[in-house]
Amino acid sequence: MWSKFTYNTRCIEETVRNRWLDGMPSHTLTWEARQVRHLSQSAVCVLLLTVLACAGAQSQELQWMKWDESSGGNGHDYAVLTAPASWTSQQALAEAEGGYLATVLSAEEQAFVLSVIGAAGVTFDYYWFGLFQPSDAAEPDEGWQWVTGEMLTDGFVNWAFLEPNDQGNEDVGAIRRDGGWVDGKDSVANPAVIERAAEAGPPPPPPPPRRHRRRRRPRPPRPTPPVPCWC
Repeated sequence: MWSKFTYNTRCIEETVRNRWLDGMPSHTLTWEARQVRHLSQSAVCVLLLTVLACAGAQSQELQWMKWDESSGGNGHDYAVLTAPASWTSQQALAEAEGGYLATVLSAEEQAFVLSVIGAAGVTFDYYWFGLFQPSDAAEPDEGWQWVTGEMLTDGFVNWAFLEPNDQGNEDVGAIRRDGGWVDGKDSVANPAVIERAAEAGPPPPPPPPRRHRRRRRPRPPRPTPPVPCWC
């Protein structure tokens, strides 16, 4: 019936506990036709229900927090993707929300990002953000840049002690709860901090139409009655 069934989701590993023999989570669940034939009808139904449930879980209810310009911010919205996933997956989810993995360009922005993490209601050691190292850059600390194009050497930097250390293809960045930055492997599943330009509010209502008053024509002056002569 099916030649191939593929479903990519973070939730599969959470619900089905689908893992490889070495303990690493599998983010892609692929069933060939010969494998599906060995499944009972009830097992297939359970699998489909799990997939459908996970599809709903993919659209997270995000709690956006705005960094107000009145308090020195950039006017952008920030939120935490609480479901762990790879760096690349989190960037794709951020783009689906109209944004990107958060950039931290100043100490003030870092303090605000940490407040967003604290308000998210989840506790993890690391959160992906928008820092990465191109594959052709010299390890461990050359070429780091933000997803928005700014080079890390041009601005604020807050690497944790002995970071980055490139412990095997660690080419993406994460921020710890204490604010230190570390390099990590894209395949590791972490929550993420994302950012987007604040949504424009509804346009102001158009002004009410002006009522044009009809100008009255000036009345012609009344003729002055002749003064009677009593001569």
